Amino acid sequence: MTDQIVPVVNIVSISRPKVWIENGFSGERYVVVQHEEFEPFDYAVFNYDYKYTSNAGTLDEAQRLAIELGATVPVQVNSRRLPDEQPPLPDDVVRRIAAKATSFADAIRRAEHAHGIGVNFGEEAA
Repeated sequence: MTDQIVPVVNIVSISRPKVWIENGFSGERYVVVQHEEFEPFDYAVFNYDYKYTSNAGTLDEAQRLAIELGATVPVQVNSRRLPDEQPPLPDDVVRRIAAKATSFADAIRRAEHAHGIGVNFGEEAA
């Protein structure tokens, strides 16, 4: 067995992550953590379902976890925002959607012709 020398280090600073809660659009609570110089991430989510949970219960549990992770008291609670920009749909998806719409319109025209009827979408009958 050899002796190893452990170098002495000086701690310059200890950075704690930022921790907060975000309310989702369907009642869920997200516990969000952000370490210095990194993007925030969802550490945990408490889902809401009126049959099994309550708003107060999910908030209480999310606050407990956030405090355990280092959040300041009172815990910051924000509303979750939609992304400002949605990613564009790939061209093949757009083509498939257009093909389905065309196919649907053709099927309606064939049905109208076969049964001698007309279909009006959102138009009043004359």
